[in-house]
Formats: sequence, C-alpha cells, structure tokens
Amino acid sequence: MPETNEYAMELTQTMSLIDVFILVNDNTVVLPSTSSKVHYIQLNETICSKYGFLGASQPDKKTCSAWDKALYYFSKLNTYHKFVWFVESDVLIPSSRAFFALHELYSTWADLVSGANGVDVDGTLRSWALWQTAVDTFIPPWSFSMVSAVGCSRRLLSMINQYVAWRGQLPYIEVLFQTIAVQNAEIIRVTPFELSTIKYRIFFNLEQLEAKPNNWWHPVKNPRLKKIWRQKLFNITLQSATSKLNTISLLNSIETHVFNKNTVNTTFDLENYLTRILVQFELEKARMSSFDRRQLRIRFIRLGNTNRSRLNETMLLLAEQAFASPSRKFLYVTISNHSYCFENIHIGFVQPPVSNDQKTWRHLELEKKLEGNKRMVVDLIKGKSTRNATLFIKQLRNEAIRLIHALTTEIQAERKSLFHNELKSLDEINSELQNYSSTRSTAFTIVILLTVIIASILVVYSPRRVHTFANYFLVRITNYYI
Repeated sequence: MPETNEYAMELTQTMSLIDVFILVNDNTVVLPSTSSKVHYIQLNETICSKYGFLGASQPDKKTCSAWDKALYYFSKLNTYHKFVWFVESDVLIPSSRAFFALHELYSTWADLVSGANGVDVDGTLRSWALWQTAVDTFIPPWSFSMVSAVGCSRRLLSMINQYVAWRGQLPYIEVLFQTIAVQNAEIIRVTPFELSTIKYRIFFNLEQLEAKPNNWWHPVKNPRLKKIWRQKLFNITLQSATSKLNTISLLNSIETHVFNKNTVNTTFDLENYLTRILVQFELEKARMSSFDRRQLRIRFIRLGNTNRSRLNETMLLLAEQAFASPSRKFLYVTISNHSYCFENIHIGFVQPPVSNDQKTWRHLELEKKLEGNKRMVVDLIKGKSTRNATLFIKQLRNEAIRLIHALTTEIQAERKSLFHNELKSLDEINSELQNYSSTRSTAFTIVILLTVIIASILVVYSPRRVHTFANYFLVRITNYYI
C-alpha cells in the first residue's frame, strides 16, 4: 500500500489533468485521507452483486472481487472520465513518463489498449485453457488477453455496463474486454509494444527491464523490489538524455547513407547504426511527444520500404514501437480445422465466423430471438421494479444462455458444412483437372505417333525434309499444348 500511494502521488504531481483512484477491496481497512487527485474507494459487495457486477475474476464463484467493484464503479457509477486505465497492484510501471507516454499516444482515440490477444473464431475451445469461460457467455468469435494493465474508453465501458444489465453478471475479465471489442465494428483496439511484457506467471530480472525501460511489467509482486527497480530505470533514462548520439542524429545518418546517392561512404557501418538506434530509441521514447513519435513512425516506415532486409526489419520494428497505428494486421493459423488468429493492431471487429449470405434459416431465427431477449430485459430494467418483473428478467437471462448455446452450436455446424463443401469443390476441381490432363496426354501421344510415321515416310522418300518437318511439327504442338 505505501508503494502504491507513493507512485499515485508521483503521477498526480507530474500531470494535473488526471485522477488516480485506489480501490481497497478489504472494507475493514481504514483509509488515508483523500487528496484532491488521489481518491480511495471502498465499495459494498452487496450493491455490486445487486447490479450484476460479480464473477469477473472468479467465474465459478458468485463472489464480488476487486475487479467487479472497479468495473461497477467506472462502468455504472462514475461515468465522468472518458478513458480509464485499470492497473493491478503487481504491475510495475517504471516511471510517470512511461505512463504518460502511453496515455498521450492512445487515450484520445483508442477504445481498448492492451497486451497481445488471441481469437477463437468458432468456439472450438482449443489453444487456450480458459476458453471454457466464454461458453454460453458470448456467441463466437471470442477473444482474450492478459488485462493486468488495460486502458478502456467510455464507449467500451458503456458496452460493458449494457452487457451486465442484460446478462446479470460479468464474464471472465480476460475474455470480457476483448470479446466485446472484436464483436463491435466501432471499437478501435491497439496493442502497443510497451504492454508486451504483461505476462502470466513469469519471472523478470533487472537486465530484462533495463533493455526495455519504458515497458510495463507484470507480475512484480515485491513492493520493495518495485521501488528499487523504478529508481534504477529512472537513472538509466536520465543518463540517456545527455547522450550526444540520440535517436534523431542516428536516424539522420542512416537516411543520408540510404537516400543520398551523391554520398558514397564505404566506411559507414549500417549494422552498427541499426543496433544503436534500437537501443537509443528505447531509452528516449518516453520523453518524446505524441506528435514526434508519429512523425518518427513515418520516417521509420519510409526506410523500411527499401530492398535491404535487415534495414527493413529494424525500421518496421521501430515504427511499431514509435506508434502502433490502427491498421489491420492479422495472422491466421489453422490447426486441426480450428481457426486461430493473432494480431498486433486492429481497427474494427473480427469477421464473423459465418458471413450473412451463408447463415442458415435457424441461425437467423436464433439471432432474432437473442436480440429480442436483450431488448426485453433492458426494457424491464428501465421499468418499475416488481416481483413479477424480477422473476421474468431471471427467466429471460436463463433463456439467453440457451439461445447463445444453440446459436454457437449452429455456427459450428455451418462452418463444418462449409469446410466439407470446400473440400468437395476442391476434389471436383482436382478430378476435372486430372481428366483434362489425361485427355490432353492421350491426344499428345497420338500426335507424336503420327509424327513418327510421317517422318518415317519422309525418310524413305525425301530424307532432306525430315529436319524441317520435325521442327515445324514440334513448334505447332508446343504452341497448342502450352
């Protein structure tokens, strides 16, 4: 708690336009006095549960956790803030600069800022141990990521509040944010390099932190160690500020070498410069403005579009580290008929597992019923609270589980049918090609035999014409079959 308080005060002193909230899950703890910018929160579990905010971090237990309370507070109670960072207590943010650099870059336009995520397109429960938490909670596609540190826009938090009002409880947090995001076209998601070190049950050492002094790290459980490491990382970035060979000077030299055709420098060690700019930019980037980092991205990409593989790789990596722009970047992998997708940055939503023109009549009916179910629950909640209304809402929520389950099963059946149809089409095409090839091969053999016969006749009657005849025939045959 003391370490958290100190860092909270540092954040508010560095930037006056933010509020810091510290949620204390234990309601028996006596809170320190709240300052004008650091606020302490304690919430009643009964109230959170009443409005459906439970189950976020423990899906199998109907208990109210710190995550439930935090989402209740910022999704339903406090709707003033346009962007909210949720950061668990065992996350190490190395400095206030490291926080504000990320906040300035993405909080004004992105809806979800998180670590890398995975996608289960059709709900087949492979590749991740906790996909089961999405069953009967969402229809596919599902998505997950570590959310020990995650940034959310007011738009996304409003969607979470709407979901809770409809379903009466929260899904598991690692599925909640990402799945709502991928199923809504207006949501903008971004995965910055600085959050690539938010991991699950992994040990970090100081050497790793020094290589990425502006990254956020999870987990770091020891408060004393967090304080020591923060100071060491601060000293490293402070020393880099006095370096004469900064990112801009290194980049200028590389650009001159690559683009200035009038300058021929045979002693220029490009490999050395690429190594140095990677290290130097990592040290400096937190001190750069959002505008400067966007401009650097443009310059990095320009260098990354050359014909030198090592230069291209380095510059495109630097471009992503400078500013993760919202462009589509997907990697789809199919394992045992299961579609799995990783992404770096994405604007919009993951394509549905079945396109509209491929949906069955039953699929469309289930979608219609599910949407009607949602509208009825929302309308009942807005109306007068009565015993009958409460019972009806409970029945509708149970029905929603059955509808989601049925629709998921239908989606899987549709995808299986489409997969078999595609295989059948490929087999038919392959068979036609084999038949066509066999027919052409037979015809070619007959032509060759005729050619041999005619050539034999010519040998008997006019040997001098054999060579001319053979060349002519071979050219005609080649042109025909090609």
